Amino acid sequence: MTNLLGGKNKKTSKTIIKQNNEYKQDISPQEPYTGYSEEIEKKYLKDDRGTIRIPNENKLEFDALLSIQEDFQYSYELFAELVYDRVKRLSKEEHQEYLDQLARLKKKHIQKEIKKAEKKAKNKKV
Repeated sequence: MTNLLGGKNKKTSKTIIKQNNEYKQDISPQEPYTGYSEEIEKKYLKDDRGTIRIPNENKLEFDALLSIQEDFQYSYELFAELVYDRVKRLSKEEHQEYLDQLARLKKKHIQKEIKKAEKKAKNKKV
């Protein structure tokens, strides 16, 4: 066959792929979901450290306070004491809100660390 411009038309064949809708058995997991575990929480919160970015002026004030305090050898000890003092001054409602928020943040952090560990394990297999 020729088209209007004088060239030949290529006959294209269409392949039809039929979708297989047959019932397939559910795939059973290799390791069943164990749910929330305090052992996992301890593992990921044990030696985990985070970074706080603060303005240099506040960092210098903190370092000055740390240097004059004989009770604290490490910065995290002073930081924990400052947090503790602030939490003590909260009202009952604020304290409960603080505890709820702390639990949410811990859970979120643990989930993030578990995903990292799974991704790392997956990359090792490949």
